[in-house]
Amino acid sequence: MANEWLKRAPRSPYAMLAAAHGDLAAAAMMRASNVPTDQPETATDLLAIAVPLLKSALAAEPRLSPACVDLMFAGRLQHDDAQVASATAQCRKVDPSSWNVNREWLASLEPGEGQSLDAMNQAVAKIRALSSENAGLGRLLARAGGIVAYRASLENEESDGAMARARSDLESASLIAPDPVFLGRAGIA
Repeated sequence: MANEWLKRAPRSPYAMLAAAHGDLAAAAMMRASNVPTDQPETATDLLAIAVPLLKSALAAEPRLSPACVDLMFAGRLQHDDAQVASATAQCRKVDPSSWNVNREWLASLEPGEGQSLDAMNQAVAKIRALSSENAGLGRLLARAGGIVAYRASLENEESDGAMARARSDLESASLIAPDPVFLGRAGIA
């Protein structure tokens, strides 16, 4: 349906976003499943279609934050740090207190993305400053705090003081945003 809308309104940034979002979702599912499908498109093919559409949508409507968030996510799927950084900067300029923008930003800084604790801590500080504008950001801060504490607990298993701090941080994060990994790690710590 989104592709039909795009055919009928090729200059509409909203139609571009809708079509790109569908391709992006399909690409993410393909990447997550790692199961060959009988579909002729690959995740890379779908991303090659989605990314230019998202960029065009943002060129036409720079404040279209869902397109910006999708572009951040597409960058993560492609392991394109420059695209993630560029889209993150644009998203945070357009809507700095958006839950979706900040959720995707923090997701790009999670351990599986190869980022440092310093980058996560800097993001947390910036988001904390915005949490008075959007109380929902507190849940993101809890998850980020849990991730930081979890990584610290993995890196400092020999240090009793570090483990005590990590346990306290993990417990605090788990009370705000329950996460089975953090709860389990707090029990181990």
